[in-house]
Amino acid sequence: MTFNASFRPLAAGCFVVLLIVGCESGPKGKVTPVAGRVTLDGKPLAGITVSYMPETSPGQIPGSFGMTNADGNYVLKTADGRDGAVVGKHDVTVRGERADDRSGTPATGTNIPVSYTQPGANNPLGKIEVVAGKATYDLELKTK
Repeated sequence: MTFNASFRPLAAGCFVVLLIVGCESGPKGKVTPVAGRVTLDGKPLAGITVSYMPETSPGQIPGSFGMTNADGNYVLKTADGRDGAVVGKHDVTVRGERADDRSGTPATGTNIPVSYTQPGANNPLGKIEVVAGKATYDLELKTK
């Protein structure tokens, strides 16, 4: 069977679309946009790093990271450069260090309780389920 010359561009375009769709929901996981606001005792936290680490397939499915702005708002991007976070359960942590300074130097004015900086059962944020289509995940931290 031979392809008509006018059919070839259409076939090539369909192949590219299928490749893109297949990659987004493949072994790296389906990604959905995620943003939110981080507050500590009701006040916005600026200049901190928010991390979402998938509960399943560690090392195969990328985590997501974002930094809060002056109003405490963050937008996530996956470690492999996609906008958002992989759909599923995540350990969520916040760190009072600047994204460009991993030495642990606290961001100005932050007093984040250490329990929020560690993944696992002792983190008051618990597991967060990222759901396709739900884009906002606000994080309320408390000192007491």
